[in-house]
Amino acid sequence: MKKVVLLALATVLLVLCLASAAQATTTTTFPFVPGSGSPWDIYYDYADNRHLDGTYTQEQLQAYLDDPTIRVYGSRGVYVPLDNLVNRILRKWEEDPSMSFDDAYKAAIGGVSTGSTTTTVAGTTEYPETFPFTGFEVLAALGGGLLLLGAGFAARRATR
Repeated sequence: MKKVVLLALATVLLVLCLASAAQATTTTTFPFVPGSGSPWDIYYDYADNRHLDGTYTQEQLQAYLDDPTIRVYGSRGVYVPLDNLVNRILRKWEEDPSMSFDDAYKAAIGGVSTGSTTTTVAGTTEYPETFPFTGFEVLAALGGGLLLLGAGFAARRATR
């Protein structure tokens, strides 16, 4: 009986530690390939240096605008100016469908070259709404595991 209880408590502690470690790894940004075109790739491309380095199609940009997860999990300081920029690019393409992405992009930002300089969209403000990972989550999970372990030992002593 002792071994079963200890094994159960050790399993709970292990699961809590693994869950907190998994949560800690998901707070980092993942590398992306500029131009691959998924909505999150477009988001990360813009978040990297405040301009789009990749080449995207109208369908990819529209998919970005239609993706609800960007608005839920993305930073408002990134997706608000990016939404404005993408809408301007799409309007430029509506005016002249024969434009390339680079031409529509340059026209959307006012004809500024996007060489090696960072291009920001005028009138946008960055709104930092994400909290940094401080390690508190890991400590809370570890504390919960130790609390459960202590409660198990207390219950075991109380039943003797």
